[in-house]
Amino acid sequence: MNIDYRTIDYEWAETMADLQNYFIKRETILKDYKSYVDKVKKEKIKIVGNVKLEPSIMVTSDLGHPYMRAKVEFKIVSAENPKDVFNMIFQPKEGFKIGKWYRGYADIQLHNMISIPDTLIDMRPSSTVTTFFINNQFTIGD
Repeated sequence: MNIDYRTIDYEWAETMADLQNYFIKRETILKDYKSYVDKVKKEKIKIVGNVKLEPSIMVTSDLGHPYMRAKVEFKIVSAENPKDVFNMIFQPKEGFKIGKWYRGYADIQLHNMISIPDTLIDMRPSSTVTTFFINNQFTIGD
């Protein structure tokens, strides 16, 4: 959740690409992260916050995709376009307000790193589907 345009670099992109699932070629994932680094620097995006997983609360969707519940809080400190600050496919249309804390719960979809159906071997967030904003409930505060 912590993104800072002053410190993010391509080394971060390399590390993130190594952590993602193997459903997509690493080069494709790395290109996406490098593009996000460029965007963060250009638009001076700074976000502070944290994600605390609730490992006792795992659910499965109607399609059989596993989700883990997480307590999420974040504040956008700066951004030229607060409607598009996260490296996620889906973001709220109304965007976010700069300087306000967003707190709540979200379901994070997990994928199997080695694509074996019906197993929980090496589950990790998927860069292609993970989003805090599909199944979520947030409150806004100061």
